[in-house]
Amino acid sequence: PFNLLSPASFFSSWQVICTRSEEYNSQQSLCNATSEGPILRNPGNNDKSRTPRLPSSAEVEFCLSLTQYESGSMDKMANYSFRNTLEGFADPRTAISNISQSGLHNALHIYMNGSMSQVQGSANDPIFLLHHAFVDSIFERWLRRHRPILEVYPAANAPIGHNRENYMVPFIPLRA
Repeated sequence: PFNLLSPASFFSSWQVICTRSEEYNSQQSLCNATSEGPILRNPGNNDKSRTPRLPSSAEVEFCLSLTQYESGSMDKMANYSFRNTLEGFADPRTAISNISQSGLHNALHIYMNGSMSQVQGSANDPIFLLHHAFVDSIFERWLRRHRPILEVYPAANAPIGHNRENYMVPFIPLRA
């Protein structure tokens, strides 16, 4: 069961939009921004086998100690990759890929167990902005510590918007 936000919250009447990517894809249209209901949360009542806990400061520090931005192909299977560990597809204590569990960035999305847990709709929750600002601050700390040269970022074959000369891809949900 998901919970509505407290009526005392400023965001209690905040409406979710653009979470039905399959529907928009089948219609070959962008989201029309029609309300789909309120933000939902049920923090901590997530699948513990997938996300057993929230990240610790020690795990963030371990991630920051990784010297390689990317260790191979830019995907969920990369080991010893700062990017993959920060994203949450590698164990934040070993940097070994483990797609059956979610760490660092991904862990909070799963932990919130509601609107934040849906890839296509997570940007609807105001916590999304705070969470991603924190993830960006970790990346900034890594950049300042390791000062990588431009060539460490992929020139080609990364997901759309992730090659070194790409512009940032639009945030989701898209609005028409």
